[in-house]
Amino acid sequence: MRSCRLHPLLLSMLCIALSACGSDAEVSSAVDATGLDLYVVDSSLAQDAYANRPPSDAGSVDSQSGGWSDTQASTPDVPLVDSFVVDTAVQDTATSQPDSGPTSDSGASSDTASNGDAGNSPDTNQPQTNAKEFNQGFIGGSCASNSQCSYKDGFCATASEGFPKGMCSAPCSKFCPDQASMATTFCVTSSEVGVQSPPGMCTVRCDFGKSPTGCRPGYSCVKMKRYNDPATTMLACVPGKSNAGVTLTACQKQLIARGVGFSTLPNPKATPKGGSSPLCQINDFLSVEPTLAGVDFRASSPTGSKLKLKLKCDFAHALVDMAEELKKKGVKEVIHWGTYNCRYIGGTKTLSEHSFANAIDIAGMKMNDGSYYSVLKAWEKGATSPKTAGGQVLKWFADTMYAKHVFNVILTPEYNAAHADHFHVDLTPGSWFKQSFTSFGEAHAGCQHPEAE
Repeated sequence: MRSCRLHPLLLSMLCIALSACGSDAEVSSAVDATGLDLYVVDSSLAQDAYANRPPSDAGSVDSQSGGWSDTQASTPDVPLVDSFVVDTAVQDTATSQPDSGPTSDSGASSDTASNGDAGNSPDTNQPQTNAKEFNQGFIGGSCASNSQCSYKDGFCATASEGFPKGMCSAPCSKFCPDQASMATTFCVTSSEVGVQSPPGMCTVRCDFGKSPTGCRPGYSCVKMKRYNDPATTMLACVPGKSNAGVTLTACQKQLIARGVGFSTLPNPKATPKGGSSPLCQINDFLSVEPTLAGVDFRASSPTGSKLKLKLKCDFAHALVDMAEELKKKGVKEVIHWGTYNCRYIGGTKTLSEHSFANAIDIAGMKMNDGSYYSVLKAWEKGATSPKTAGGQVLKWFADTMYAKHVFNVILTPEYNAAHADHFHVDLTPGSWFKQSFTSFGEAHAGCQHPEAE
């Protein structure tokens, strides 16, 4: 999206503006109290229809409804895409998987570790204070005997073997099973934690939503190699490490300070469908708890699952900022159509911001009083002053997110037909743009080209 702001007296210079922004553009405009906001739209960027749309507006990703199951708390390493079956007629995309992931720690294993932004100063010696017990009865939880690890192939690595209060585990060759509401698992080489048999055993990834330290008391958050796949590393909880301490980026430390629970994910290094190289590279990639600032994020519909969100760390902060504003407005839940999805914008070879876990599509909001406002039904198209409660809330949302610069790009149903039923918001670098009927984002300097979808 290229945008230029012109005063009405300068309309005669339209051709010059068009030349500056590109002659192959389409033009749309609206008048406000300050004059004419003219936007020159590169139509090739406006075809990213229904970026992560579920099969139907009323569909749910709950397993009971026949959709994706939320039986796992987090996703596999790669490919990591959002939790919906996309409309392949309008979008090219990689094979979709749920945010919750399959029922095992599966996925492509060609990725390598990237658990933070190397430019940030790591906290290399975070103490094991205020750690909390979690994953009771499952992999990573405490135990005294095998009987307390009552899942398939479960066994107890005991305290006498060097595991404080014991640790439920299972043999693994590369991947481990997961359970809903439990910290996500990871397969490590047993000898690296002082166990000779089985050769590979399951532990848990560090989860800063379960414990301030990421691990149970007596366990340290350490970068570990995956068994039979040493190129893949993950921050995992293990006992008896002399270099105890978790490495966190400055962004991650700030999330913890804001009370946000998350676990780290490796750089997906994923290749979009139709691509030939791993273009989707994400440093500081996180799996974030689906409740932010007291606002729940549900997938697909008001009855959908609360699935962990795959987000770049900076974008996680933006969603917390958004949630804080929504909570003050009385919003209880956000219904969304996904975040991360390695793909091109429809009909182009331009990567979507979803490819970098830097965007979310919002389909509706549920209020504290139980009212639900879907973007499709509640947005009052063309209304400068919405009359209905839902229309007012949705207009307030778009205007507030822009005024407070929570996101760099905000696309409303006024943008094009493909966005009639959702907001698209992202952090396109170098942009500040909102498209709605009542106010258009003003370019700060000359013509800008945010990746408006």
